[in-house]
Amino acid sequence: MLTLIDNGHGRQTRGKRSPDGSVEEWRVNRQLARRLLTLLQQAGEPAALLVPEDDDIPISTRRRRIMQHAARLGAPDVRLISIHCNAAADGSHWSTARGWSVYLHTDAKPADIRLATQLAQAVRQACFSIRRPGPAHPYWTAPLALLRDLPLAACLTENLFMDNRDDCLMLRQPHILDRLAEALANGLIGEAQPRPAL
Repeated sequence: MLTLIDNGHGRQTRGKRSPDGSVEEWRVNRQLARRLLTLLQQAGEPAALLVPEDDDIPISTRRRRIMQHAARLGAPDVRLISIHCNAAADGSHWSTARGWSVYLHTDAKPADIRLATQLAQAVRQACFSIRRPGPAHPYWTAPLALLRDLPLAACLTENLFMDNRDDCLMLRQPHILDRLAEALANGLIGEAQPRPAL
């Protein structure tokens, strides 16, 4: 199965950053996406960056690329993980919200739910805090345009909060990004392993 890794937002999206400017979402997304790509490929798992460019690529173009892969390989043999960093406010001040979360489209399919659940389990086993809407649901739902009506398993991850001081500090540390990428890879491969606490 081919894993498409979408690194959301490009360098033109200048507002997506921490209040102190030390973390820019487009940079972190790409660092994390490239780490994940390497780990999957090293494990023998087919994977590709949906957006190898540093520029902002419109959702319509990204969806077209997804559908091209699905048409070429067959939708059951392709899955999508979109990489983002979260923010609770407008970026002008620090917030208390923190942790990792995964989103599905409001019309999520069983394959989407399985994918999100596997990722959440792996991230939790890597000892990252998980934000969830309720105890029984490890994923959120929203009418996300990128995920709408896709014929393949797809989810969007929010990898910590840029506007939380503790999460921001973690996002600035390469070994934390490595650990996040490892957790995502384990969730995708299905080999999540418990790790010591952060």
